[in-house]
Amino acid sequence: MLHLQEIKVRHFEKHGIKYKVVYSPLPEEEIANNTACCPQTLYEIHSECDGEYSLNWEAKLLRRNGKPTTIIEPIFKKPILIQEGIVPFEKIQAQFEEELAEVVKRREQMKKHRKD
Repeated sequence: MLHLQEIKVRHFEKHGIKYKVVYSPLPEEEIANNTACCPQTLYEIHSECDGEYSLNWEAKLLRRNGKPTTIIEPIFKKPILIQEGIVPFEKIQAQFEEELAEVVKRREQMKKHRKD
């Protein structure tokens, strides 16, 4: 797996949680062509907790049956999406933000249990 050599970073906040996406500035066509050698990292999504960012999800591009294929994997979990072609970040972002909403719900439930 080739990790990002040159990077760009965008910062976001949703449901009160800050996160950032780290991605390559290379054109998509070049990234796709590079999969002939080895899988490429499309995006890394890091969320903030207690002032520190941790990697949560990775979107990788690899070659399957001769075609570029995107795999989205939460860290320490099975892939949640395998799709031919390059999946746009906006689609990944929408799924990630749904997960953030679940995190907020779990945190609220944990706070309720602590008060009881």
